[in-house]
Amino acid sequence: MNNPRKNDFLKAFILLFIVAVAAIVLNWLRTPVLFAMADQGNISRAKAHRMEGVRLFDDWTHGGWIEVSPQNTSGNNGNRVDNQDPPDGPDEPQMSEIIEVDIVTAKEYFDEGEIQFLDAQETESYEEAHIPGALNWPYDYFDTYLEKYKDEITKDTAVLCYCNGDSCDGSYILAESLMYEYYQVIYLYKGGIEEWQAWGYPVNTGAEP
Repeated sequence: MNNPRKNDFLKAFILLFIVAVAAIVLNWLRTPVLFAMADQGNISRAKAHRMEGVRLFDDWTHGGWIEVSPQNTSGNNGNRVDNQDPPDGPDEPQMSEIIEVDIVTAKEYFDEGEIQFLDAQETESYEEAHIPGALNWPYDYFDTYLEKYKDEITKDTAVLCYCNGDSCDGSYILAESLMYEYYQVIYLYKGGIEEWQAWGYPVNTGAEP
């Protein structure tokens, strides 16, 4: 007579095995499907990267975050060298580096007026305080604002992304998303509006830049 408990364990193991195999297959299929959608223009490349399947074999030491280069330390003319997303051919664009700047450099860029500041905060927070001239681009709605700003912010426009401070990942996520869309000059200011205000620099309120 078979042991009922043993049979239950066997059935549970078989079910678990089937579920695991199905999950791996779906995970494997998910990435090419997403990038096919991006190639067809249904979603952005940035969204495809954010939604892609989990990599079973990867260097997990980076924690899933793209490396950010400090200001003036790149030796590759701003092009990425870690092969995260190599071009498909010689005529395809290269992804740029994300270059981190401190508040002194951010203020210099602000005074020069040649770099477009992008505020990654939610709209409500943006209206409470933002750097004058900065456009609001909430990272959670990347594709919507990519369409909105496609004529105003071309891919060779130098941009600087910031959020509300060091605790906010929005500026990094926005910068990374722009990198995947082949924007060529991307700066990241982690101190954000919190540090900017603490230094007594000017801020605007309301919906207008």
